[in-house]
Amino acid sequence: MDTIEKIQHWENEIERAEEYGFYFDIEDMREVVDMVKHQRELLEHLNESLFTERMKNEGLEIQISALKEEKSFFLKAYKDKIMDEK
Repeated sequence: MDTIEKIQHWENEIERAEEYGFYFDIEDMREVVDMVKHQRELLEHLNESLFTERMKNEGLEIQISALKEEKSFFLKAYKDKIMDEK
């Protein structure tokens, strides 16, 4: 069963339990808990990856900005040198 099928199965089990007063099977509940833990771990990993990518992007933006400033500085210095030579 994939994740969506498992969730649907558990929803059906909950509805039946509420309707007929059944108790849940311990193995089913362990499966639910394990899957939720796994999904949480995946989410944490994705959040960490997203944070890392954002930090890389910020670092690149800072480098680009610094290079633009450096380019402007050298262009101005070059223009000033040409003007001084005239």
